[in-house]
Amino acid sequence: ITRKLKLHGNELPRLVVTKTNANITAQVFDDAKDVLDSLSDNGAIIGVISGNCESHMHLLLNQFGYEKYFKCVVGNDSYTNPKPNAEPILLGLSRLNYFDKTSTVYVGDSLQDYEAAVNAGVDGILIDRDNSHPTFKGRKIKSLSELINY
Repeated sequence: ITRKLKLHGNELPRLVVTKTNANITAQVFDDAKDVLDSLSDNGAIIGVISGNCESHMHLLLNQFGYEKYFKCVVGNDSYTNPKPNAEPILLGLSRLNYFDKTSTVYVGDSLQDYEAAVNAGVDGILIDRDNSHPTFKGRKIKSLSELINY
């Protein structure tokens, strides 16, 4: 991985959140920590762009000890036009004070995430762990660990 690889996406780590009797539980995919360690060790600047509010994302990232990896968190309470609009990604780049789109990668787990990356003018990667989108023609990975050699 090069020092220029910049990753933004709610997939890093992908948090599965469910509400049960007003308690929030979350699960982190097994490959998230190793990938975040590797990317961070190699100088990647990582942010989260989420459809959840920022305070919720900070709470979850802090709960799992992952907040240290992320230089910014962009939540739905900070933008007007949700993905697939480019606004959330462009806001993340602005908060990072990073505007080199040629070395920016956005990893997401939905087609809307991929479309948002295209609309923002950055490379998009769809993470499709269970091959839900077999005919997808863009860049696709099955595991975050595939980012290490990207």
